[in-house]
Amino acid sequence: MKFTRVRFRLGLRSLMILVALVSLAVWGAMIIWSPTRRLAQRLRPDQPVYVRREAASTLGSHLIPAWEVDRAVEILIATLDDPSPRVREYAGVGLHQVGPRAGRATPHLFPLLGDEDRYVRYVAARALASIAPPPSPYTKEVVAALERMLDDPDEGVRRAAAESLVELGANEKAVPIVLDALISEDESLRSWAQVTIGRARVPGPFADRLILELGADESRRREFALFILQQVAPTKAFPALRALVEDDRPEIRRWAAEQLDRLTPHRGEVAAGPAS
Repeated sequence: MKFTRVRFRLGLRSLMILVALVSLAVWGAMIIWSPTRRLAQRLRPDQPVYVRREAASTLGSHLIPAWEVDRAVEILIATLDDPSPRVREYAGVGLHQVGPRAGRATPHLFPLLGDEDRYVRYVAARALASIAPPPSPYTKEVVAALERMLDDPDEGVRRAAAESLVELGANEKAVPIVLDALISEDESLRSWAQVTIGRARVPGPFADRLILELGADESRRREFALFILQQVAPTKAFPALRALVEDDRPEIRRWAAEQLDRLTPHRGEVAAGPAS
């Protein structure tokens, strides 16, 4: 008894129909299991605040596939008007996490800079630097808005605006706030200032002010100024110290000479850190 092998052959039309059915099934599955679809449902007004807050934050995370990011941005923009300040805050966090791809959200973040909640203002200030970096068409408007935020009554919001300006390369007006933090007694503020200056797109204004700080009466201020100067503009540290050797104050002359002796064997390199 012989068995005949059965061969299945699909015609072109049948193959096209099969491909269409598979595509339809995949499309349907993507809709059913779509993260943005599920998260949008959790952002309905009848949902608790904590549910809406977490949904807003997740929309800006890595859990959103690349092909759904634009939809996530649309949802986050709509969420910026949520009645809860915590949800508005986390919607801003989500946009900050998305970055430049969320650039069209920029005009919608400006009103949040005047929000009654300081955390919302803080997040809005930071998100603007993330989603509208140069050469964004909104950068000039963002810089102007952030410069106005430097007068915010909340210190944290002022620092957020200053940090964003530094990242955007428009740090001229942010320099005093950052340098005040750099010479603060608060270690956390000093750390913030160091990180912020290290991210400066245009370090020039900081270098000029740091050179002036090298002549401060307080040794702590001088040490930290030298440390940061070597990070952002190492070629300017040596000439600045050479100039201070001729200073009228004996203590400054002695300190500058000591630093020159320490740096001369490693000229052009970044020091290990400020003296303790």
